[in-house]
Amino acid sequence: MEDWARFLEDDGESLMRIKKRGEMLVDAVIVSDSNHVGKSDDRSLEQLTNTASLPGIVGEAWGMADFHQGFGFPIGGVVATDIDNGGVISPGGVGFDINCGVRLCSIDLGIEDLKHLTRKKSGSGSKEFGNRLKARIPAGESGKSGYKLSSNELDDILSDGARAAAEIGLGNEEDLTKMEMKGRLEGDSGSVSEVAKKKGHFGSWIHREGEPLSRDPGSGPNFGPAGC
Repeated sequence: MEDWARFLEDDGESLMRIKKRGEMLVDAVIVSDSNHVGKSDDRSLEQLTNTASLPGIVGEAWGMADFHQGFGFPIGGVVATDIDNGGVISPGGVGFDINCGVRLCSIDLGIEDLKHLTRKKSGSGSKEFGNRLKARIPAGESGKSGYKLSSNELDDILSDGARAAAEIGLGNEEDLTKMEMKGRLEGDSGSVSEVAKKKGHFGSWIHREGEPLSRDPGSGPNFGPAGC
């Protein structure tokens, strides 16, 4: 197994880089410093350099500050691929292994279509688009989009799955038809302790919406992220 840590180079404040080598198509960049990255014996660096060899990859393969070993992709790894150049949106890159509810939504929009959204506070149209998504998509209990479940609502979701979420306005019937088993597994909320229910909120910050954009207005749906 290659010792990728020996190829790490400082690349500015809190950034480390592994330059393209071997089968890598692009560089790999990690948000970290020499005191932290490469010190563990996991396979995260190897996994990140593997993602840097994906067909159609655009830019660089990034490892975020929470970067660590995953399944195929490293956790905290972020890449973008161009489908027109052989790229894909990979389930292995978006956390399928922990059933975190990631969904793919394809929209026919490019950067040119978002220019009218530009605001002084947010800057570019793409940033404003991201801000509007965050304001409408629940992500945990805090922030403008947060949704605080009552104990009864949590019990309903534990028992009835996605249907219970749809009934409180977090989805609709059409969503359920696109989910395996309509988003429900057999479960009994009464078998889950109150302590365990509280722990169910942990990790809600890990997965974020991605806004893949292409500067070619005609190729909006063909450019996507793979990372979580």
